[in-house]
Amino acid sequence: MNLWNNPAGVFDFQHSLFTARAKAAAYETGAYFVDHEAAAAALQKVLGEAGTRLNWIGDNIHLTDRGSINVAGAYARAVICADAPLMLHIKTDRSKLPRYCSPDQVPAQTSRAGKRARFY
Repeated sequence: MNLWNNPAGVFDFQHSLFTARAKAAAYETGAYFVDHEAAAAALQKVLGEAGTRLNWIGDNIHLTDRGSINVAGAYARAVICADAPLMLHIKTDRSKLPRYCSPDQVPAQTSRAGKRARFY
């Protein structure tokens, strides 16, 4: 979902109810919780509105090829942030992945609003 797609045209992220439930289920079962939603939101905050728009085909739901690659990188970053054992199987150079685990970690000056950004 494009987090810039709202009437005010500002970045707006809140965890979904599904994420809260998944996190609770992971905690209750002793599983690792990978917060892909927050990592993908951080990616969008860094890309800015124009850069984020380039990741979607126009419906703000389905990703372009480039968007799929960028979001896959955000997922890999989320696995690393969760310190999940799955991170041992990530083959991509970590310096090429998005840097942030959640949007609140992204410094204001980091946003690349209006610029084409790509992590691969």
